[in-house]
Amino acid sequence: MILVCQVHPNLSSTLVIKMRCIFCKEDSTNSKSVEHIIPESLGCKKHILPVGIVCDKCNNYFARKIEKPFMDEYSITHLRFAEGIENKKGTIPSISGILNYQHPVKLSKDIHSNFAGHVDVPSLALDSIISAEKSTIIFPMLTDNYFLKVGPIVSRFVGKIAIEAFAQRILESSYNDSLDLFIDDVQFDPLRNHVRRGIQKDWNCNVRRIYEVNKQWIDTETHERYQVINEYDFLYTDIMELYFILAIFGMEYTINLGGSCVEGYKNWLKTYHNESPLYNKNNSSNHHA
Repeated sequence: MILVCQVHPNLSSTLVIKMRCIFCKEDSTNSKSVEHIIPESLGCKKHILPVGIVCDKCNNYFARKIEKPFMDEYSITHLRFAEGIENKKGTIPSISGILNYQHPVKLSKDIHSNFAGHVDVPSLALDSIISAEKSTIIFPMLTDNYFLKVGPIVSRFVGKIAIEAFAQRILESSYNDSLDLFIDDVQFDPLRNHVRRGIQKDWNCNVRRIYEVNKQWIDTETHERYQVINEYDFLYTDIMELYFILAIFGMEYTINLGGSCVEGYKNWLKTYHNESPLYNKNNSSNHHA
């Protein structure tokens, strides 16, 4: 972020803030959109970057080419359905099922209830329902075994969040001027290019489960039970590698900001008995929703 002071005749000094996008590095001064670090459709309501940190062009690209493919993955759609996570329009995604072992149907959930919902039955299946003594609907259950295949959809999604979360840390620190240094730091360019342009198609991402999908936590003050939708943190290893760790309902995604290798993270886990950095006492500054 560059501050430019322009002085006009007969006018007091005017402070103009010139900004650059953390991804494309282009001028983002006139951008109008805030950027959700984690999509609203994954429960993110508060971790938001101010206008101009990500330009409108990149913001729109991420919504279409990065976030939507990830959200459309069957495991994520099923997770959002089971947990009742609504999108910014206030709807919960439907999932597919089978009626009477032959007719595909859609199951939808009421946003005001974890149990109420409805089934969209095709007209061709009505005769099957009427003639049968009972009807059966089969749909997959959400279990701890749900798993996303590691590939560009996952790595670009996690990499996008990693870069934005790093910018967030800079903005929250007392070194706001460091944002320009981050933008100009070429060691982050390979990940930027992977996320924004799809360059270097393969970027390793370590994926594992660290707690069960429906784990409930207890608030120490109110004693109320709650679930953690998402949480994230950074890790500097002893060999000075920087990793970003994201957990979504207990599924942990880890990416190296400086390169595609994650062997350093795997070695770190061995040293710390597979304890996630999200809960390691030396990494207690994680963000969660």
